[in-house]
Amino acid sequence: GNKLFLWHFDRRWFSAGASIAPVRTTAGTFGVLICADGRMPQIARKLVDDGAQMLVMPTAWVTSGRDPAALENVQADLLARIRARENGVPLVAANKSGFERGCVAYCGKSQIVDAHGIVLAMGSQHNPDIVVADVTLASPRPRRIAVSIELTRRHPGEATVRVAITPFARDARTTLAVELLEAAELVAPDADDALKSLDRRIPTIAVEDDTVEDPGGLVPLRRNGYRVIVWNVGAADREWVEPLARSRALELRLYVIAIDRQQQRAFAVDPDGVVVAGTFGDLRVTSFGLDAARTNATLLAPGTDVEGGLELIASLIDQERR
Repeated sequence: GNKLFLWHFDRRWFSAGASIAPVRTTAGTFGVLICADGRMPQIARKLVDDGAQMLVMPTAWVTSGRDPAALENVQADLLARIRARENGVPLVAANKSGFERGCVAYCGKSQIVDAHGIVLAMGSQHNPDIVVADVTLASPRPRRIAVSIELTRRHPGEATVRVAITPFARDARTTLAVELLEAAELVAPDADDALKSLDRRIPTIAVEDDTVEDPGGLVPLRRNGYRVIVWNVGAADREWVEPLARSRALELRLYVIAIDRQQQRAFAVDPDGVVVAGTFGDLRVTSFGLDAARTNATLLAPGTDVEGGLELIASLIDQERR
């Protein structure tokens, strides 16, 4: 497989690949995601749509070491499961552990994930390890939508605004809460006017389950300049709503606001994939500061830019279609 999304000092030794294609072997057809490729949702999507029955990830997941007892990496802790589930195929990741030259630490956590996104086996954080599990290879039919869009390149802006969110229809109580919170806008199930007002400040669009659950669904919206996604949660699996919202926010550098009327919950995720506000129990309305400038900060590491990666991969897919 070709590595497409180079990370930091990869460029000292490698150039990005020029194609996205699964590898066919006697054991099955595999889609190879090399390390940071797992951050780009369109790569795995394309590999599976072209026949991959399993995603295989040789990787070097580094960690910040903020908590030596629980080494962190968003791919190991979240995105690997999402890549498997949204594509309906198992994923196997082999990562390094330990330290390198006293300045790089790896999080370990080599893992085997089934086609439902459930981790079947995970290796040690700190030591070399072998993980084993049985998986089933099959030709999946994951949920897909048409993702082509005419790019108008809306300007994302750099506005900062306090936004209130609620899963309930507007009434006297929510109106009073918004006043007390000193929020400029209220995102609610029946607040189309508020969405239009917010959209004038920071490009905002409302979407349904199909768009969020398809790994390519939000990509053209991000490329078109949208920076705030309001997800009207419908029949999506409740267990996966928050992990999916977090994944979409961090991989595309977006704010995602999930409005779930059935569960009577609303929450907001920032471009780092952190839930920054949410309702629960008798807390019917909450608020957070939405900073468009954070969505424009797409440099993850020196030379590793989310926006550039999205454009490169989109161009490769478009070339193949032509």
